[in-house]
Amino acid sequence: MLTTVSRAKDMLGIMDDSQDTQIEALIGVGTDAIEAYCRRQFGRRVHTETIERTAGQYLQLRNYPIIEVTNVNRNGGQLKGWSEAIEKGMLIREDWPPDVSVEYEAGYVLPGDATEEVPANLPRSLEYACILFVQYAMREPGVTSVRIGDLSVSYAQDGADMPGPVRSLLAPYRNPLP
Repeated sequence: MLTTVSRAKDMLGIMDDSQDTQIEALIGVGTDAIEAYCRRQFGRRVHTETIERTAGQYLQLRNYPIIEVTNVNRNGGQLKGWSEAIEKGMLIREDWPPDVSVEYEAGYVLPGDATEEVPANLPRSLEYACILFVQYAMREPGVTSVRIGDLSVSYAQDGADMPGPVRSLLAPYRNPLP
């Protein structure tokens, strides 16, 4: 998750533990919504992607920053002769063939995963965006319609109901890939 209950409570000025369960749930919802809006995952993990496009010098990976690329291949054969643009999540090569598969580790150490030896390196603006999302969700739960007979609830989708300040903070981290 992009923040912890403790850090969110500190930022929101909440002193007691009575809302911890709600805050934890909203942090999870906020993290999921932010990752969906940004079209990428922020926590450090291993990914495997097959990029089907052809031609060009740049191969844009969905998740970044890149920590390590362990395998780049096409039809089972290793591809060599590429370099990395770590912060942008790109592999650079003279020309890329179609259907390239890449196995790589990417992402940030999230606040809840940090240790003394490996501190969190998630940009503060991403953590703050999650906390703002939690604050907004505590006030406006995102319900766009309600039906009482046979109970039906609808929620805003596709970032349409993402609070403006949260969207602004996320803009530099939104993946250009669809």
